[in-house]
Amino acid sequence: MFRRVVRAAIGTIASAIVLVAASSYRTGPAYADSIVAQRSVVTVLGLRSHDSLRQDAQGRARRPRSLASGVVIDAKGRIVTVASAVRDCDAIVVRLDDGRELPAMLLGLDVDSDVALLSVPADDLVPLRFAPAGIDPVGQPVAALGSGVGRHPRESAGVVRRAYPKPLGSLLLLSNEVYPGSSGGAAVNARGELIGLIIGRLAEAPADWTDAPDGAATFAVQGDDLRTIVGQLERFGVVRRGFLGVRMVQGEVVDAERPGTPFKIGVRVEDVLAGSPAARIDLRPGDLVVGWDGETLQSPEDLMRHVEGSPPGTIVPLVWVRNEERHEGRLVVGARPDDDLLATPAAGAGTSDSLNEAKSREELLERVRTLRARPAGAPDSTRKAGTGG
Repeated sequence: MFRRVVRAAIGTIASAIVLVAASSYRTGPAYADSIVAQRSVVTVLGLRSHDSLRQDAQGRARRPRSLASGVVIDAKGRIVTVASAVRDCDAIVVRLDDGRELPAMLLGLDVDSDVALLSVPADDLVPLRFAPAGIDPVGQPVAALGSGVGRHPRESAGVVRRAYPKPLGSLLLLSNEVYPGSSGGAAVNARGELIGLIIGRLAEAPADWTDAPDGAATFAVQGDDLRTIVGQLERFGVVRRGFLGVRMVQGEVVDAERPGTPFKIGVRVEDVLAGSPAARIDLRPGDLVVGWDGETLQSPEDLMRHVEGSPPGTIVPLVWVRNEERHEGRLVVGARPDDDLLATPAAGAGTSDSLNEAKSREELLERVRTLRARPAGAPDSTRKAGTGG
């Protein structure tokens, strides 16, 4: 009976299967289209004065100068790079492929994904186009393009080994070797399309990560998430991750005929934070959440991806099952606890005037960084314990 109720609830959720025809990828140490794409890769130089030499996350003093790569994403001067290279900088300079050096303005950055968005005063740049959304690049050839330092090559070839999904920050593991100055460069497919932003090796690699047999291992922020991050940075100056306020586990439905092989579906709610968006929509412990905005939920990771990828204030249809009865409601996504200062965008956010308010934005970002630095046991630590979905 219960399984029939779940099926009935899911049956109202629209689903579609997208068939992607794989085109014939060219292989080899370099691709003709990646040579063209190299015109869109720039050098990013961050300069810090003595007063801005704050410590990094590991307590080490930041260098007064940082060098990285960047990727032009539109002809009007928008450039994406790694946040670690431009954070706390007093000045940022971009060197274009044609040799020009231009001052850059920081439009926004996201520490969690290590992505920053810059703007330079130019309207004749050659942008690198994003690969079509929703295509799985695992197993496909990839070129890693960086600005290069000294005599190091600017390009290396490899394949996408695997993907590590996470909300607004999914990672691709590449077999490419990368060189100093390549962080912030482009990972492109054989058609010269952007599939990721290179961030290099990770200080904290995924839990199931083991060194590649050949020793070469490079991580990149996956292109679909990168596109979403850039959109939020341009609009808000930060990435505003959503919050639900539940502790959850994998949902299961037990079939009486096969009790030893439960059917995994949805998310089982174990606890609800008082006053949270989940509490306001009347989610309760024991509820099985199966639908989000017309899409069937398969796992807690599925729900986290949707929640954190939705800016606070987003209204989403939600479907859940309680006591073998179908329920539905309209969830108003909240602000993640460490982003609570950002719950409401400032008037005019996203306009050119708001983008010039660098000082006030930096002060706001610093307050958020202070909140993120709270010791274990503080209110924001609940998200890390699995209650932030």
